[in-house]
Amino acid sequence: MSAKEFFLTELPPIIADMKKALGDRVPKVSYDVEFEIDGEGMYAVVVKAGDAQVRRGGAPNPIAALSFAKETWDEALAKIVRPRLKQMATLDPLKAEGEAQKELARQLGGRKPVAPEKALEAVKSLPLRVVLDVTGSKHKFELRLAGAEEDDPTVTVSISEADLDAVVHAKITAQDAFKQGKLKMKGAVTTAMALLSRLFVV
Repeated sequence: MSAKEFFLTELPPIIADMKKALGDRVPKVSYDVEFEIDGEGMYAVVVKAGDAQVRRGGAPNPIAALSFAKETWDEALAKIVRPRLKQMATLDPLKAEGEAQKELARQLGGRKPVAPEKALEAVKSLPLRVVLDVTGSKHKFELRLAGAEEDDPTVTVSISEADLDAVVHAKITAQDAFKQGKLKMKGAVTTAMALLSRLFVV
């Protein structure tokens, strides 16, 4: 399936079903997230007061911009995005919310995320580029927060393809991978840690 088919055909009804199921629990926040896939163009998820729409093309001021090599996007879609969406669709909304919170707490060693409004404020205050270096592969992924450019603080995260797969499939947490030296960071690590400290509370 092409990125166009996923974003413009498959994703919109999923978003509509999730909104209907969650009802008043949908945070009334506004932000744009931009996706760029090599050779397949750009797409944006535009959220206004909790109402999400998907469109082709970029976003003028995205809170987060994600860039993928084609093979990285295809693998992420097959191994992460589509399975998670399918899992969420089969769960009761309250149970799905609880499962997501439980998994997040496991990955973060018990820390909890701040309210969505505070998280958006924190991200907007610290432009940051995150580059994923999957050693021994051709995968390419970059995350730009708050309009970060090439000369803004950049942190490079290095991990092997096998260890990344283990993190994705919850065989090991990102925190444990870092402690064991399987996940390494270089560059603007202090900036990244400062942002994380604003996104989560103990």
